[in-house]
Amino acid sequence: MASNARLDAVLGMALAAAVAVAGLGAASCSLGGGAADGGGGGEGADDPGGTGEVADLGEETGGPCEPQCDGKECGDDGCGGSCGECGEGWTCNKYLNRCAGGCEPDCTGWECGDNGCGGSCGGCGPDEDCVDHACAPRANCADGARNGSETDVDCGGACPDKCAVGQGCGAAKDCGSGRCEGGTCEADLSCKDGQKGGDETDVDCP
Repeated sequence: MASNARLDAVLGMALAAAVAVAGLGAASCSLGGGAADGGGGGEGADDPGGTGEVADLGEETGGPCEPQCDGKECGDDGCGGSCGECGEGWTCNKYLNRCAGGCEPDCTGWECGDNGCGGSCGGCGPDEDCVDHACAPRANCADGARNGSETDVDCGGACPDKCAVGQGCGAAKDCGSGRCEGGTCEADLSCKDGQKGGDETDVDCP
């Protein structure tokens, strides 16, 4: 009987040891699973729904850029675009986002030439010149008649020859003297224009 009692005691101790080992294994698995599924820094932290996809927090918190152009005439709209462009001769004040300037182009009734603000009112055809903001047949400059952009017969305008004192002109550049007064070439009072004029008794001499 004593032998049986010792055997039972040994078996009981062995069973208790097995139960203890099994308990430790279950606890270890439980702790490992928590770290993998939702513990700090694991995949579960970025995938709370368990879908296998990482959430894009930037897309959830951000949205499409809304242009801000209220009260602005020009300049940046805050989204990389523009609130508008200023007209010719005007510039955008980047601090006020308003167009500033003072030159208003005026081409009313004009076909060509300067618009008054550094731009153009248009151009003429290949065989035409712009004369007083209108397109006219190109000057011949050697036909003995005034035509095209000539300001007098075969001189001035687009012609290489300048007009003499007393001939017609539209600007100083049309005159050999470099002096246009009231539509007529006048003598250069410095007596260095290569022409007889004014009070000169001969070419460029008193």
